[in-house]
Amino acid sequence: QIENVKKYWKKDISEFIESKGISVKKYVTKKPDITFELNGKKIAIEVETGITISKAKNQLIEKVRLLNQSYDSWFFVVVDRNFLKKYRQFGKVIDMRYLKGQLRKIIKNSTKKKKVYKQVYRRENKAKKLK
Repeated sequence: QIENVKKYWKKDISEFIESKGISVKKYVTKKPDITFELNGKKIAIEVETGITISKAKNQLIEKVRLLNQSYDSWFFVVVDRNFLKKYRQFGKVIDMRYLKGQLRKIIKNSTKKKKVYKQVYRRENKAKKLK
């Protein structure tokens, strides 16, 4: 049943990110549950139910090491808020209740940077044309 909960949340999170026009990859292996790219930065999301920290802490430590090596940014999404504090010792944690707001913020900040770069590029081109 817990695996079904995890599958549900992975699907829900992936669909939300895809609804913003961002391509998402989902994994079931040692890789993170969800990955995507924004402005050339690789971002990973690890959905956690609390089982791993309770029963396979060494596996979790190895996962964190791989996430730190392979991704520019990553975070845990904890389904059961009773485990938030325990996961915080390993990395950034987002409570499921606030996830969509945090994802909107990440995506918005990413697109802001793109707009700034476009504006600078336009100004430079305009200056060249005036010369």
